[in-house]
Amino acid sequence: MNPFVPWDVDESFSNHHVVWWGKLDERYLIEVRRVCPYIGHLYIFNHADNDREIANWTVTISYNARFGPDVADVAEWQDTVENYIREHPPESRPGTMAGAPRPPTS
Repeated sequence: MNPFVPWDVDESFSNHHVVWWGKLDERYLIEVRRVCPYIGHLYIFNHADNDREIANWTVTISYNARFGPDVADVAEWQDTVENYIREHPPESRPGTMAGAPRPPTS
């Protein structure tokens, strides 16, 4: 799986499949893609490793994000990604981690 969002785009980038995207540590590209109403997939791609997908989870999209993602959703997605990266540094990830179990929610 490849990212829909090119690494070098600016904040004006838009794609009808991508609800939200961001970068972390100038290394990771994160995308939330709409799967169906109120449901999406969160993907983490490692740009330092040829944009390889390293993890993904199913996530909820509140209010179906008709006018953009809910602030609480974005905060949860960011926390999920930051926790995953902290708990799985690049040197501890042999091969792909696609389909990794979703972290527990509080």
